[in-house]
Amino acid sequence: MNQVMRIISQRVLRCKKSWSTANTAAVLFFLVFLCVGLLVHTDYGIGWDETTQRDIGLKNYYYITKGDPALLNLRDRWYGPGFELFLIYVQNNSSDMSIYYSRHLFTFLTFFTGCLGFYFLCRRLTKHQWLALIGTGFLVFSPRIFSDAFYNSKDIPFLILYVFSLLSMFLFLDRPNYLTGLLHALMTAALVSLRLPGLIIPALTLLGISIEIFSHRIDWKKAVFILLIYILVSAGFCILFWPALWENPVYGFIEAFRFMSHFPYDLKMLFMGKIISSLELPWYYIPVWLAITTPLLYLIGFIPGVIKNFLQLKSNLRSGFSAFQRDDFLILLAFLGPLLAVIALKSVLYDAWRHMFFIYPAFLLISLKGYQWAWLKVRERLGQHAALALAVVLLLTGLLVPGYWMVVNHP
Repeated sequence: MNQVMRIISQRVLRCKKSWSTANTAAVLFFLVFLCVGLLVHTDYGIGWDETTQRDIGLKNYYYITKGDPALLNLRDRWYGPGFELFLIYVQNNSSDMSIYYSRHLFTFLTFFTGCLGFYFLCRRLTKHQWLALIGTGFLVFSPRIFSDAFYNSKDIPFLILYVFSLLSMFLFLDRPNYLTGLLHALMTAALVSLRLPGLIIPALTLLGISIEIFSHRIDWKKAVFILLIYILVSAGFCILFWPALWENPVYGFIEAFRFMSHFPYDLKMLFMGKIISSLELPWYYIPVWLAITTPLLYLIGFIPGVIKNFLQLKSNLRSGFSAFQRDDFLILLAFLGPLLAVIALKSVLYDAWRHMFFIYPAFLLISLKGYQWAWLKVRERLGQHAALALAVVLLLTGLLVPGYWMVVNHP
């Protein structure tokens, strides 16, 4: 008994030693964030898509449980129903507004969970606890994202699944085996079955495995075998999670891709002083919206982040990728890939850039890495104390300004 108590005491002491001020700050940050969300989730009204989204969930639910064929005649059947089915199961159905209040609550809790995932993604890429917390602060103190985190059951869950898919992808690339492959396949399937732009994740996974093969960190035969299993399991779970595909998966997938890439919705919108059609968007539509709705601090950090990434890429093409450099490159593509695809396909977009919210975490990671790189350069020139003082002033200013705006303009 004494020996057991001594072992427990030693482990507790080790935990205390490894526990840092940054960990305490992170716990406090997430507790405050959770409390704020729980307090304000009833402040938001019904979004204009919410009744439609709920109907998609109900049609899929009745198709699964009763075989009701109404889903197969629904124009919006190609919208992935996963999150809406989840909301059907958990929402409060006692009255009309309580239904939507509970939807807002669980949408926020999903966003909160995703912010936790983003924190660990930031920790992985920066190897620094404080930077991970700062990066998560960037995501939370983003006015365009924060409000949607309560009522947007389309784009916020997709953003969150994108974060978790990136995490599972890095885990799979680090340790490519059946267990990590199964986890990543589940994340991939959930993402793709929610929205088709999630296909960027299998593409990034294939590229990541290729880098591992050429870097001689994995045998190519083993890599190809595990990759094939990952693709097959992902496809199987994707069909399972998407009832509209059950009758004819191949035809349904092609139709979904055609429908979603050129959504037939002609909406007139004011953009840069002109009335434009959602069917004829200029190539710079998303970059402009991203720029004018993102706090200045995050935009500034993005520039050195991209420069660093391309300089590193030039060197890597000659000498090869380390696992750390591989992750940076894949995050850059996680941002640029969908953006370039939307421009090339001339996809129909509206409501500003909400359809592309999912690339925002990758954007913030690039910005965070840019600040990390800039910090090292400034510290070399000014010294530790002066660089730290400058960083604190910059961060406080950059976060308090959007934070103040969010409070004043709530909800």
